[in-house]
Amino acid sequence: MRNTMRMGAVAAFVALALPAAASAQVCVGEPVGAGQSAIQFGVGFPGNDLTGYTGSVRTNPGGPLSYEAGYTYTTFGEGIDQKMHTIAAQAEYELPVQQLGMCPAAGLGWSTMSDDPSNLSMWSIPIGLGVGHEIPVGSGFSLTPHIMPMFVWQRVSFEEPLLGGSVTGSDSAFGFLGGLTFGTEAIFVATRATMTTFEGDDTSFSIEGGFLF
Repeated sequence: MRNTMRMGAVAAFVALALPAAASAQVCVGEPVGAGQSAIQFGVGFPGNDLTGYTGSVRTNPGGPLSYEAGYTYTTFGEGIDQKMHTIAAQAEYELPVQQLGMCPAAGLGWSTMSDDPSNLSMWSIPIGLGVGHEIPVGSGFSLTPHIMPMFVWQRVSFEEPLLGGSVTGSDSAFGFLGGLTFGTEAIFVATRATMTTFEGDDTSFSIEGGFLF
């Protein structure tokens, strides 16, 4: 069960820790400019034969706040029928910092398992500080390196027949996300790595892309 708790934390990270450009939320590595929105898709590999497929929507109304909400479907490898479903949301507040994009970010995610007799569910709250910088590399093209140190709290509940009821436990860890985004005025692609100090967690790698409108 401890392994399931760790895998749930990583799955929630994939959905929650999606970074953006100063005016375009570069602090989280996504060039969604003021007044724009984006539809995003991604695939992540948290380790232990896990694969997470993510879809999300981000909006930048034009003020300091931007928002994202998404869903992640996680498979557990050959021979395991159980699947994890994660619904998550995140908000960032852009700080008035020159040269860099910098934003505090906070999220909330809920995960559950299908075909799981233990009725496992997990809440996850990541809080971090995103820092990014947009580098023009040609007419209409840019590269955006970005990082986000984070603190993550999670709470897991499941049924334990041997104990005659449900078991609930909380845990917390520090994490770090780093990535590089290549973008234009219409599309972008990002590669990212996420790691935490949860015991036994592997580094999670992901590739994501989005369409701006």
